[in-house]
Amino acid sequence: MNIAVLSSSLVRSRRLASRLSFLDGKFDIRYLATHASNLGRGCRFKAIYVDPEVWPLSDNLLYVLAPTLVADGGGFFVFGEIGVSDEQA
Repeated sequence: MNIAVLSSSLVRSRRLASRLSFLDGKFDIRYLATHASNLGRGCRFKAIYVDPEVWPLSDNLLYVLAPTLVADGGGFFVFGEIGVSDEQA
């Protein structure tokens, strides 16, 4: 199953993902930047972890990303809510 990490840049997405040690080897991680034109196209995600810098998501991002979440419980998670502080990112 795939998950995504969404931030303002791919570099920051990768940095934030490195703090999610519980995901190591269990999921394929896709790094997303809010400005990408093909954001999540053709993908299905179990979860999208969102940088607090870009939360709440704009209507446009919700429109593009919501259909990529799997129907059986996929969701958005903000990093601050899972114990990753901005200083660690």
